[in-house]
Amino acid sequence: MATRVHLNGHATQRLPHTLNISIDGVAADEVLAACPTLAASTGSACHAGQQQPSPVLLAMGRSERSALAAFRLSLGRWTTHADIQHAARVLAQHVAHLVR
Repeated sequence: MATRVHLNGHATQRLPHTLNISIDGVAADEVLAACPTLAASTGSACHAGQQQPSPVLLAMGRSERSALAAFRLSLGRWTTHADIQHAARVLAQHVAHLVR
């Protein structure tokens, strides 16, 4: 089974420095716990750190399972291309071990 990544939010009308995605087959809190070198949050900004599905993501049409698989990555002023590559590599590596 191929892991599917879903963009949460509009493809172009969004903040340019923030990415919110859901990954099929994983729980966001488990992914972040497995990636201690990655600074990210679960759910939507207004619902970060909670174990229930984000009402915002549910209102956007995401299922409960997809909302619980959502996490948010943000770029900062000092984020480098190497930081982005590291984040992608770490996420891919740990998600591969956690996919159910």
